[in-house]
Amino acid sequence: MAEPASEQLLALKFELALAVGQSLDLAPMGRRFLVTLLNATGGSSAQLWLRAEAEAGALTPAAPLRVAYPQRSLEQLARTPALDAWMRNTASGPAGMPAQRSHVGGCMHALPVDAEGWLFIDQASGPLPEAVLQAIAVVLKRLAHACRACHEHARARGLLAQKAVAKAALREALARKDEILSLSADGFATARRDGGLIFTSPRLGELVHRLPSTGVPTTLAEVDATLH
Repeated sequence: MAEPASEQLLALKFELALAVGQSLDLAPMGRRFLVTLLNATGGSSAQLWLRAEAEAGALTPAAPLRVAYPQRSLEQLARTPALDAWMRNTASGPAGMPAQRSHVGGCMHALPVDAEGWLFIDQASGPLPEAVLQAIAVVLKRLAHACRACHEHARARGLLAQKAVAKAALREALARKDEILSLSADGFATARRDGGLIFTSPRLGELVHRLPSTGVPTTLAEVDATLH
């Protein structure tokens, strides 16, 4: 890749920055970033490998979170054991200096995405020029922050989904309880430690209201006294 002019570098930074943060869904945002980068650098493919848990401080080598463009590059990687091993070894280590690592047996180059993971570029013309690295360094920081936001957003969506499932299960359990209690000939009540009623079954209400009473019972003791 020839050394680009400053205007081209400025345009590259602008396009990459524009691609970041367009969505809180990591896959489309990551693909747009990779497409923009490949169009500017002339690379044939790129992959974004992220740490499985950002706060854990370590990537799970066996199952990193990956975004690739084109998608088939993942299949091609699986057919190249030596390159796959190099990428996994690179990704499992700490992100940091040197700013760019190159596979000795191929054209794959790795750039750290802050502490979030690594960006791999299949660059046939060799490592990216230093000017390009400097141009995208700030954007890679922004990409790391966006990835972290995507992780948090996905986690929040997962928790909300779990909460919805739990609430649905609770509603179903309460409906079943009410159905069972309504079919029973016995009356049921639950009370607090001080004797105040928390719950009374419909049948208990029927039994209490059929008997003489000075009012509606509000404690377990009053229910007992009314029924006896």
